[in-house]
Amino acid sequence: MEKVFVANRGEIATSIIRSAKKAGLKTKALWVKGDPSFHRQIADELVITESANVLLNAKAIVEAADGCNYLHPGYGFLGESHLLYYEAKLRGITPFMPDENVILFGLNKLLFWKELERQKLPVLPFFEKVVRSTTELKEAANIVGFPLVLKSNIGCGGKAIAIVENEEQLYEKFLTVQRTSTILFDSGDIVVQKFAKGDVISVAVLSDGNDLFILPPTKSILFRKFQKLATSTEVSSSVARKVEKLTRSILANHRFKGIVEIEFIESEGELYPIELNPRLPSDYHIINAALQDDIVFWAIKAHLGEKVKINTRKEKECVWFKVYAEDVLNNNQPVPDFIEKVVVPHFRNLRWYPSVTYPSKLPISFEALIGVAVAVEDTMEAAKDSAIQILSEIIVTGVPTNKTLIKAALMNKSLEEVISEIEELEIYAAIGSALHDYFSINATKPINVSRTNWKDLNKFKAMFISRI
Repeated sequence: MEKVFVANRGEIATSIIRSAKKAGLKTKALWVKGDPSFHRQIADELVITESANVLLNAKAIVEAADGCNYLHPGYGFLGESHLLYYEAKLRGITPFMPDENVILFGLNKLLFWKELERQKLPVLPFFEKVVRSTTELKEAANIVGFPLVLKSNIGCGGKAIAIVENEEQLYEKFLTVQRTSTILFDSGDIVVQKFAKGDVISVAVLSDGNDLFILPPTKSILFRKFQKLATSTEVSSSVARKVEKLTRSILANHRFKGIVEIEFIESEGELYPIELNPRLPSDYHIINAALQDDIVFWAIKAHLGEKVKINTRKEKECVWFKVYAEDVLNNNQPVPDFIEKVVVPHFRNLRWYPSVTYPSKLPISFEALIGVAVAVEDTMEAAKDSAIQILSEIIVTGVPTNKTLIKAALMNKSLEEVISEIEELEIYAAIGSALHDYFSINATKPINVSRTNWKDLNKFKAMFISRI
């Protein structure tokens, strides 16, 4: 039986392993000692290492993949690494990544924007050279104007990016972005583009080398450090048609196997392509839920030379979010501490994908992701309501989480407003616990008061006030 090496960890490695097994492949994965990542429990083989740095080293990863036919990098930094692609090819291992032309087309932002310009497709104003010095930076800022965005030309994974509102911020942010780009991507080449406020729309595209399958687009609800934290399938049919038309134009001259993602910004009625990411989108679970299918499985099938047979019609409306161990009152700083317990409600409309096992200690060397959730419903209103309820019902003890931050975004409220409401409802929960024998929602059913049940608490609050 052929074997695939999974060069990632957490929920993405877990999903790849499951999809690869479904596709008939044996699986081998990397595990760093002390990492509570869930994937270590289901891989057929493990390569055990002491250092987390291996997961960022293309040569080390390919060496660990010895004996495998294929390599899957997942999403993020490795998913877009042309070095990993070349190293795997040199070792005779087939990477489950688009071909090198698509990878380089996506990684080189300036090349991507110039291609949009050549095709007369919409593109935000940009400086037509890479910027390496403060002299070039000043020229670029004068041409593009403020606000603008600075990015590493070959950066990925939401790293080495900064929004600059005015000239006072320009040089300091440029030096920070350039320093980060040099450390992470071994390149100080920075590109400058006009910044536009609007909704970020993303679309995943699946291909078997012949046909393009444009999957349901998603809209970002919340970003943290330029990375998706919550998204939904709330994209109108008219915008979805525009996305599909632009996507087919962008990829018209590119044949590939597997999956890529294109990001757009919808600003003032116009849709602007921003980036092409040559890898699996980070919110792929929401697409799986919307389609009631498995796009990771079909991408693997495409790489194995089989024809993709996927229905691209959206079957469900969904909200997707990531639950992290972090302090939302301290600039969302990660809290790599001991997770005592995670309780996830058994709702029919909830898909939960754990990143780590518990109880466990979250290592400081990895992101403090606890798990990924998708609320799945027939309507978007119901999906948002369900997501809010799920956030209220998920219980994590031992570490603070970002649940309140996501809930605030879904409710279109500030973080402070939601924290205040939670504190108020906790008071009513305490009252309800003491008085549940005397008050009821109807004549026969006592109120079900729970500190985590948002809807029941709001019902009790309204009922209690009305009876005073």
